[in-house]
Amino acid sequence: MMLVRFLAVLSAFHVADWHSVPAWGQAATAYQNTTTFQPRYAYQSTWMFQPTTVWHPADIYKSLTVYKTFPVDWPNAGHPVNERPRAEFVPLGVPVSTWFLVPSVSAGTYFDSNLFSAPNNERWDIRTEIQPRLALHSALPGHALNIQLGQDERRHLRTPEADFVDRFVRGEGRFDIDHATALYLTGAVGVFHDDLGERVLKGTVDPIRYTVNSIQLSANHEANRLALTGNISWRSFDFQDAFTLESKWLDQDTRDVEILFGGLRGSYDIATGRRAYTSLELEKRFPLIDQPKTSVSWGLRGVVGAEFDIDKLVRLRLGVGYMMQDFARHTLADVHKIAGQANLVWMPTDLTTWQLMAYRSIDDAPLSNASARVPTTVGLRLDHEFTRYLIGTGFASYTHIEDIGVHSVDHHYDISGQVRYFLNRHADVTAQYRYGYRLLNHAADVRRHIAGLNVSLKY
Repeated sequence: MMLVRFLAVLSAFHVADWHSVPAWGQAATAYQNTTTFQPRYAYQSTWMFQPTTVWHPADIYKSLTVYKTFPVDWPNAGHPVNERPRAEFVPLGVPVSTWFLVPSVSAGTYFDSNLFSAPNNERWDIRTEIQPRLALHSALPGHALNIQLGQDERRHLRTPEADFVDRFVRGEGRFDIDHATALYLTGAVGVFHDDLGERVLKGTVDPIRYTVNSIQLSANHEANRLALTGNISWRSFDFQDAFTLESKWLDQDTRDVEILFGGLRGSYDIATGRRAYTSLELEKRFPLIDQPKTSVSWGLRGVVGAEFDIDKLVRLRLGVGYMMQDFARHTLADVHKIAGQANLVWMPTDLTTWQLMAYRSIDDAPLSNASARVPTTVGLRLDHEFTRYLIGTGFASYTHIEDIGVHSVDHHYDISGQVRYFLNRHADVTAQYRYGYRLLNHAADVRRHIAGLNVSLKY
C-alpha cells in the first residue's frame, strides 16, 4: 500500500493550490486528495485547509519535491471517498514504445472579492487560469521513470500587473533493489511567483518571481512488521527583487536560501490494525546573503505516535514530540515548541467520509523582524459521493499563528467547498467556493471570497 500510494504521487505531480484540478486521472486525484499530510507552502496563509506533518524546514515555498513527509500506510484499512480507486476515470494515455504519453490541460475562471487580501480598499477581480501538462511514464515491469513538464498561467481582468506564468520540469525514478527495498531519485527545476493575495504585505507588490532547484534521494525498506523510510535532499530558492505598486524598490535577497534536509521514519505493526511509529527530521538552512535579517539555522523535529484502524470504519493517528529551529545570529529568537499531529478518519457509510485533523509546525517568517512563525491548525473535512460521477468536498478550519521574536498573533478562519463531476475518463468539471477571515494581530481584519469553475481535459 505504501508503494502504491507513492507511485500514485510519482505519476501525477502538480503544484499545490486550492483551486488546482488534477492534471489527469485517478493518479492525480490520489495525490490531490492526500490533503491530510500535504504541506502548506509559505505565505499561503491557509486560505484552504491543507494540514501537514512537515515543519517549515522541509517544505517552505512551492517545493517541487514529492517527498513531503513520510508516507503513511494505514494498516488493513478501507478506502475513504477521497482515496477511492476510480479506474473508469483514468486516462489511458498514448503508448510510445515502453512509455505512455499523457497530455492534459485544465482551465478555470474565478471571482476574487479581495485580490490583495487587504483589510481596507478591497479590490475585486476576475481571473482566468490555464494549466497545461505533459507527462511521460515508463511501462517497465520492475523499475519506473516519470517525467513531467507543466505551466500555470494566470490572467486578471482588472489588474494586469498581477498576471504571471509559472513553469516547471521534473523527473522521478524508482529502482527496485528487491521485493522489500526500493530507491527513489527526484530532480526538479521551476520558475514560480508569489501569489498576491497570500503575501503578508497584503498585495502591495507585484508577483515576485523565484527559481527553485531540487534533488532528493529516498529509500524504503519493509521487513515483516518493520518498515523504514529515509530521505536526504538539497533545495535552493532564488528570489528576484521587485517594485511595489507605489514604485518602491523591494529587496528580496534576504529570502534566497539553500536547504539541506534529512529524515528517518520507522514503524512497527504491533497487531492487526495497530501500529507504532517514530520519526526524526533534521535540516540546515544557508542564506545566500549575510544580513542582519538572515542567519544560518538548524531545525529538528522528532515525533512518536501510534496508528489505529478499527473495523475499517475508523482510522486514528496520534503523534507528539518536539521541534526546534536555532539561529546562529543571536538577534533572531530561537524556536522551541512541542510538536503534535492528529488525524481521525470516520467512514460511517461507503459514500461518506469525515476527517478531523490537527497539526503544529514551524514555518518561514513573512515578517522581517520575526525569526519564524508557529501555526497551530484544527480542521474538519467532509467528502461525500452523491453518485459515482459526482463528488462533493467541504472544509472548515481554524489556525492560530504566533510570530516568534515579535508580539504578533493572527487568527485565521476558513470555509471552502467544491463539487466535482466526472463526464468520462477524459473530462471533468469542478465548481468551487472559498471564504476566509483573518484577524491580524488583534487589529485589522481581512475577508475574502473566491468562487469559480474549472474544466479539466486529459487523454
